[in-house]
Order: sequence, then C-alpha cells, then structure tokens
Amino acid sequence: MRFSAPVTIKTLHYVKTHIYFDYPALSGLSDPAKEQKMNDMIHRFVKQMVSELYYMEIPTDVSGYYEVKTNERGILSIAFLGSGDFLGAHPIQMVRSLTFDIKKGEAYPFYELFEEEEAAFAFLSRWGKESFIKRKIDFFEDSYLGVKKRQDYYVVDHMMVIYFQQYEIGPRSIGFPFFWVPLEKLENHLTENSFLKRLIPFL
Repeated sequence: MRFSAPVTIKTLHYVKTHIYFDYPALSGLSDPAKEQKMNDMIHRFVKQMVSELYYMEIPTDVSGYYEVKTNERGILSIAFLGSGDFLGAHPIQMVRSLTFDIKKGEAYPFYELFEEEEAAFAFLSRWGKESFIKRKIDFFEDSYLGVKKRQDYYVVDHMMVIYFQQYEIGPRSIGFPFFWVPLEKLENHLTENSFLKRLIPFL
C-alpha cells in the first residue's frame, strides 16, 4: 500500500505585546488552495487559544508552542500547548489540537469521526474510565461524564489519544488527564471511508 509522504512544516511566530506563540505552517503542497485553507485555519485556531488564555482584563503574558503528533499517510495531527501568566497563583494552561486529512484539506472535530455517535461515545467513555482506574489516575468519578461531542483528541502512531483540560475531571495535580485507544479497536465505529483508517495497518 502506497501512502503520502509527510508534509513540510515551518514554524511561524504569533507575536504581540505580552504574546509569543509558535505555530506551524504547511508548505509545498501540490494544491495551494488547500494549503492556504489549512494554514488559515491554524492561524485562527491559535488566535482563539490566545484569547482564551487571557485572564479577563488583567495583563497576561501568553506563550505557546506546538507538537506534531502525526505527519504521515496524508494525516497531520498537531497539539498546541499554551500558557497564560497573569501573576496569579498558577498560570492558566491549555492544550488543544487539530487533526487534518491533508488530501481533503479539512480538520475533523471529534463528533465527525464516527458512524454511530452514541455507540462510539459509550464505548470510548467506558474505555476511558477503565483506563483511569487501571492506571490509578486520581480523577473525580462524579465529574467524569465520558467523552463529549467536541472532545479534545489527537492521533499518534496507531492510536487515538483523548484528553481533558486541567481541572475538568480531576485536581491540578493530575495535569491533563488522558487515555489512548488503538485505532484498530475503533475501526467498526469510524465512518466508512474514514481517513483515520489509513493509520490502522502497521505498514
């Protein structure tokens, strides 16, 4: 099976007073329109993160960077990590992510990945709870309501990583709670022509 080569990524900087955020830009794609579309989406995404990291009207130093989690087989999955320091007890920290089907020039939110949303969400919610318990993660069971429609996720290797923001389902001490699921376990839940199925074969 022949897969697409990794896309070329360069680092740009969103810089304003009290803001310094590194973010990726795609280059060299065969379709310039799709390349521009995805780069515009990334730029808007980063600006939205920055706005969420500002603490009300208090002067805030915002910084951030990105990590490429997957760049293969026509799939690009990127995590963005941001911090807003307003001289409070703890900086506001946030992780967000985008996962693209490079062939279509589209990023896919969590709820668009599955054929039958209710069954997939139930499966993943159970998997996540069992993972937290098995790994002895100190999460708040009353706060854990399972995965949601706009759940944060990224893909890496042959797995989907599902994560939660700080304080969302547990104390600050557990950071960003996450669990991972092999994509082969999700194959029957993914849409028929899901781009994520490209990551299931080993080679």
